[in-house]
Amino acid sequence: KLAELQHYTKSAAELYISQPSLSHSMKNLEDELGISLFQKNGRNIVLTDYGREFYQCIDEVLTLLDDGIAMLKKNAESTSNNIFIATLPLFSVEFISKNIRTFMKLYPQTKFDIFTCINNKEVINGMNDGIYDLGLCYKVDNEKDLVFVPILRQDLVIICKKDHELSKKEKITLSDLREYPLITYRESNPLGAFIRNLFKSQKVEPNIVFAFDEDITICEMVAQDFGIAVLDNMPILRDCFSIIPLDIETDLPLLYLVYHKNSMNSKVIQNFIRLLKTSSTIA
Repeated sequence: KLAELQHYTKSAAELYISQPSLSHSMKNLEDELGISLFQKNGRNIVLTDYGREFYQCIDEVLTLLDDGIAMLKKNAESTSNNIFIATLPLFSVEFISKNIRTFMKLYPQTKFDIFTCINNKEVINGMNDGIYDLGLCYKVDNEKDLVFVPILRQDLVIICKKDHELSKKEKITLSDLREYPLITYRESNPLGAFIRNLFKSQKVEPNIVFAFDEDITICEMVAQDFGIAVLDNMPILRDCFSIIPLDIETDLPLLYLVYHKNSMNSKVIQNFIRLLKTSSTIA
């Protein structure tokens, strides 16, 4: 600015600083460079030969910086309407799809990409690596960079084929399952670990014949008559299986909304987070 106006008072006024502050800053710069950038010309100042050379360099750098900022803003605007969501299979699909429909009525330009992860670890790793903007999974301790918000309460049920002898029961206890081949989640899955501990607390030894990472395979194995399953109640199951409530009171693991606390979420993502929070089934 000083090179452009060649006047300390005018330059200071346009920069919204005092003239002594500008003079002090320029003296520090010249001391740092070890050269004089300006010389007096009456009441004004003009660039020295070194000053003209340095000014040309600075002008090119500032232009490049402005171009870089403009490019970043353009890229941010082009991707700000995209939301990448990671979720565990099946049980959160209805919750997400309903909220996406509601959100797109308000923000029709929003684009959603939903990625189904096999297990909880895949969701968490993807969040930490910046692949996903949001996740729906179980809470993991010692993840200090992630925010976990309880969003869905689960409900354990028994599913079996519609012609299975258990399908006539209105409710069922864990001890009723003792004799039946059981299909459930792996113990490494938070819900799988919970189900095993639930059996243990009731002093029932389950006949687990298969254990898998996710719901889809469990449902397919039940459909092929390999056994019955204990899993979370999902609307998608209603047309395919008999669903029998468990006659037991228990606090199931909650499903959490997760996002990175240090990420600069776009406004559209922040608005979607707010919608999901208001839609939460957790009191």
